Amino acid sequence: PVTVVRYTALREWRRTQALAHGVDSDVIITKDMLWQIAERNPDSLDQLRNLHGMGEWRISAHGEAILEVLRQHRK
Repeated sequence: PVTVVRYTALREWRRTQALAHGVDSDVIITKDMLWQIAERNPDSLDQLRNLHGMGEWRISAHGEAILEVLRQHRK
């Protein structure tokens, strides 16, 4: 399903970000949050902001990149 494809893409993005920043993947964003994003498939920062656990610092640091991953896998 498309949700799994989005989740897999988001998980790979998260892994890359964690390696680049030298932190654990969950510091970037948790698995539960990745599933929530993959299922809801937001298409704006406001929609992303409304998801549980997406604080302003995550939106500022990663919001646009998350939306770009979703855009690449939108069907």
